[in-house]
Amino acid sequence: MGVYINYCLIIVPIDAELLKVYTDLQAQFKVTNEGTIDEYLGMKVERCEDKTMKLLQSILTQQLLDEMGFNHCTKWRSTPALSSQILGRDLEGILKLTSCN
Repeated sequence: MGVYINYCLIIVPIDAELLKVYTDLQAQFKVTNEGTIDEYLGMKVERCEDKTMKLLQSILTQQLLDEMGFNHCTKWRSTPALSSQILGRDLEGILKLTSCN
């Protein structure tokens, strides 16, 4: 059985562990080291001072907002909907897209 993996990230807390994993993979497969990550599969990767990483998908988020008709004039609320309430489809509702004219 063969498996093709086009993109793969290796994230470890200690550099020596990264070198071992990479060396082990090299012994079995043709791999390349592309260096540190700034972007990965459409996500921006930010390293924080507390040694954590933040993944941002601002382009995808903007595309979703555009497709749904949201813009700078869309009314918003400061609190989100309740996560405990299941929302159903409004089959008789009217689609309202507002413009800022």
